[in-house]
Amino acid sequence: GSNYHAYIKISEGCNQKCSFCAIPTFKGKLKSRALENIIDEVQKLVKKGYYDFSFLSQDSSSYMRDHAVSDGLISLIDAVEKIEGVKTARILYLYPSTTSNALIERIIASPVFANYFDMPIQHTSDKMLKIMRRGSGAARIKELLNLMKSAPDAFLRTGVIVGHPGESEAEFDELCAFLQEFKFDRVSAFAYSKEEDTLSYEMEQVSAKIISKRLSKIEKITRAAIEASFAQELGKKFIVSLEGESSEGEMFYAAKKALWDKDIDGEILINESDVEQLETGGRYWCEITQVAGSQALGKITAKA
Repeated sequence: GSNYHAYIKISEGCNQKCSFCAIPTFKGKLKSRALENIIDEVQKLVKKGYYDFSFLSQDSSSYMRDHAVSDGLISLIDAVEKIEGVKTARILYLYPSTTSNALIERIIASPVFANYFDMPIQHTSDKMLKIMRRGSGAARIKELLNLMKSAPDAFLRTGVIVGHPGESEAEFDELCAFLQEFKFDRVSAFAYSKEEDTLSYEMEQVSAKIISKRLSKIEKITRAAIEASFAQELGKKFIVSLEGESSEGEMFYAAKKALWDKDIDGEILINESDVEQLETGGRYWCEITQVAGSQALGKITAKA
């Protein structure tokens, strides 16, 4: 639980037809929540002291497409910005074919929404993107990623799948090369798993042995990318929210960088503070004093 951060569901279901995914089968078609309904929920939470929000769904960039509105997220951003007391917000799960340049530019322009871009790309080979039925080619995905990366203080999270039917060594190598070169802040790599009621269930499978070999190779690359992202925090000062006791035990407080999503992007261990009486859920300025791997140590310097 949290006394400052909340997840807000903006829609249910999904209209995409990815070859590997059974979500549309059991969650059904996209059903967007009415904007008034979402805003009402956020306002109630703000009254209770919440100030940090993550908006999510199975396919957030398609929000309101079931009502023939493209870029419904732009109206959501406009409305959330008007709510006094929302200090930071982010949108999770953008889908390449329904994410517009206008949406990314609107997020970048927003004083409330962080430049937090979470877009699972799944692959970077045109052949694989077609087999996976992702609806966008590699060139478009890279255009979106470069636009996201051009934002000040940009934070990019993605996910990839290895060993999907049809993936040869060549496509896998192409994916590895891209991940080494592009430098995401966080990357989740998943081994393809066969799901009933999906298109790829019927395709010729890549052997489990090859999949696990590929996964361990790609995990080394993703670990290096995440560590490089952490290394860049050294010496920086930014706003954090205090989470309470850290995963390392009561020796440390844990803090979340305002930009990050809760729990999934890491924690900052606080081992010194210029502020007495730190409060859980409080916002503070923090200076990163040490980084080792994907561990960061910080000092609280002032109330934010």
